[in-house]
Amino acid sequence: MSRPRPLCHWPLATLAAALLACSSPHDTGADLGTEDGDLGEVLPKDGPCAVLVEPDATATCPVTVRYTPLRSPRSVAIAGEWNGWSPTAQTLSGPDGSGAYSISLNLPPGTYGYKIVEDGANWQLDGQNPYRKYVGGVENSGLRVPSCFRVGLSVAEGTLRTSRSAAGQGEVSATIKVRSPSHSTVPGVCQLRATIRRPDTIPGAPLPTLSSVELKLAQDRQSAELHLRNLTDGKYLLTLTPTAGGKEGESLLLPLWIEAEPFKWSDTPLYMAMTDRFIDGDGKNPGQLPMVLPEANFRGGDLQGVTQKIEDGYFDRLGIRALWLSPFYTQPASAHLDQSGKVSVAAYHGYWPVQARKVDDRIGGDEALQKLVQAAHRHGIRVLMDAVLNHVHEQHEYFQDPQKRGWFRTGCTCGTAGCDWTDKRLSCLFAPYMPDIDWTQSDASEQFIADTLWWLEHFDLDGLRVDAVKHVEDAAIFNLTARVRERFEQAGTRYYLLGETAMGWRDGDIATNQSEYDTIKRYMGPLGLDGQFDFVWHHATAYRIFAYDEKRFLHLDYWTHASLDKFAGSTMVTYLGSHDTSRFVSMSTYRDPTPGSTWDRNIANNKWENLPQPPISDEPYDRQWLGTLTVFTMPGMPLLYYGDEYGEFGGGDPDNRHLMRLASQLSPREKAQLDRMSQLLKARQRLRGLRRGKLVTALLSEDLYAYARPDADPTQGALVVLNRLATPMVASVPIPSELGWTAGATLTDQLTGSTLAVPAAGGRLSVTVPARGGVVLSQK
Repeated sequence: MSRPRPLCHWPLATLAAALLACSSPHDTGADLGTEDGDLGEVLPKDGPCAVLVEPDATATCPVTVRYTPLRSPRSVAIAGEWNGWSPTAQTLSGPDGSGAYSISLNLPPGTYGYKIVEDGANWQLDGQNPYRKYVGGVENSGLRVPSCFRVGLSVAEGTLRTSRSAAGQGEVSATIKVRSPSHSTVPGVCQLRATIRRPDTIPGAPLPTLSSVELKLAQDRQSAELHLRNLTDGKYLLTLTPTAGGKEGESLLLPLWIEAEPFKWSDTPLYMAMTDRFIDGDGKNPGQLPMVLPEANFRGGDLQGVTQKIEDGYFDRLGIRALWLSPFYTQPASAHLDQSGKVSVAAYHGYWPVQARKVDDRIGGDEALQKLVQAAHRHGIRVLMDAVLNHVHEQHEYFQDPQKRGWFRTGCTCGTAGCDWTDKRLSCLFAPYMPDIDWTQSDASEQFIADTLWWLEHFDLDGLRVDAVKHVEDAAIFNLTARVRERFEQAGTRYYLLGETAMGWRDGDIATNQSEYDTIKRYMGPLGLDGQFDFVWHHATAYRIFAYDEKRFLHLDYWTHASLDKFAGSTMVTYLGSHDTSRFVSMSTYRDPTPGSTWDRNIANNKWENLPQPPISDEPYDRQWLGTLTVFTMPGMPLLYYGDEYGEFGGGDPDNRHLMRLASQLSPREKAQLDRMSQLLKARQRLRGLRRGKLVTALLSEDLYAYARPDADPTQGALVVLNRLATPMVASVPIPSELGWTAGATLTDQLTGSTLAVPAAGGRLSVTVPARGGVVLSQK
């Protein structure tokens, strides 16, 4: 067999910074003083490389199915595509000491539908396997049998370590195991190529010296030791690609962050920007369509504009470490009538995809997204992609392909006669020009998952916001989740998967809304999404308490604790406003329930005419402030919709999507709103209790509400006191013991800087709470 040239004979290439280098006794390592570079392949000094015996078409690979029943069946069998769905052909052995049954199979690589059969008659999905496959329109568990004919890599369990003693002193180490091909004559890997994507691409910035010391291949070629030092803060993506017998194996991705404090997704608000309406960074607007109103047209915002605000520290000043941007996909060059059938709307919003793997040039194209993500990672900011998995536009490349037309449904339109949004939720079309993706088609399912994984890897994104979750088959959510975890979380970095399962709220108690909770919970958990938007909390509290005065703080406490109980273990997103709601300031302005009145609340929902105007008093801003103060000091990951930081006004979509305005364009009231919002966001960033602490109610009445967010470090905990009324109130608040505060210690209001003293044990804290506002107290 022809051996490849040794590493030191391979030229540098501008692909990605590599970790491996050839060294001799006199070598000091390769100094990569450029942004990128590929140091090629590495061979061990001694020993032959593997030779693969080409498998025939009937060759199989081993796979084990392990199943733990909820009860004690007499027998457990597996029925699947490979055994003709026989309920008796293959019986699982067991139970073992843990109550589990198992069976080892040998099957050709692929994905097979199967079900578990208990006692010969009870057919059911495998609850321990999240993967699904439809066969003949019937949902089954999906058994994925990976190819054993190619070399593979994995991180040895418990060996990956990430540390940071100081800025610029990040360190990573791990043992990489080699899985030899089953038909190999010699175990191990012949060649190993490693690349690194760095956060610091600023010209002249120092890069680590990378050599074979960083990734040292064992002499038996069956493992390698990874050790990186002196890493600056930010995100790194290591890609290790093995080769054996002349065939390249699947790469191992190791995304990881070097940070002062290990990150949790509740540590940050989630900032949502409608890219086309945010900032025009290149000064161009190439996408405006004729015969379309400006408010429904492309307005020139782009990814370059988002990058500019990242680089100038706008998000840093707000304590933002996660961005959710509107979809990146290329959109059609045509407009369509909105639901009224009267007004044409362009695809500025990004939810009408026509290409599977291309960023729309009107928002900057692929290069602009790559630069945005790199800039975000330098600033410690994660970027979520908005994944549209329910539908495509009729001009989409897949729908236009006759071979793929069967991947889509083209039936009734949601909300029309005989086509109820709920009854037909999986099959109805959002609009006649938006074919519905049929996730029961295996080829379609695998392709859309592959496309989504491509976006995450190609642009080094950090997670997904999944659109319209309840309108796709469960397989879409659980299969995608399984693949994301498998591909991107081998280094322990959690990719946040956020779902949008739009639900309402019914006046009553928790039991009245059980179906709403159950629908949202259905897609979350250890095998599902990390979190969802808390629609129940939003509709129960947000505008009813803070905009309309229909409910009081007793109502808020009840529904907040209900969400914490129902969604325990998930990182939920709470919010006042979003791209799908009227602006909260306008809801607080137009709050009169009397139809036809000057401040008729229906005006806040208008889209095209008789639109909401900017507030003419402080009250709407104060109402939004109190709501935001509440959302941002309670558990979860609060959403900040672009412009809400200064109190942008607007009605229904698209009037809630005005162009972003910067400081020089703001009114005095809006500047004041931005100032106090900034103080709140920075307080949340400073105090770990506000980000991670449990919720402890300390004082509760109709108009005053106090709660603690404790932390193991008493100086990191917080006591929040809120006042719903239009006049200042004096609150007498007991200090929860969970805070661990010391009698006589100084408390500081993080919003104003004013100070108080912790009362003696058993005493109560007397604090004046501003009108429609609050205090956030912490111990020095």
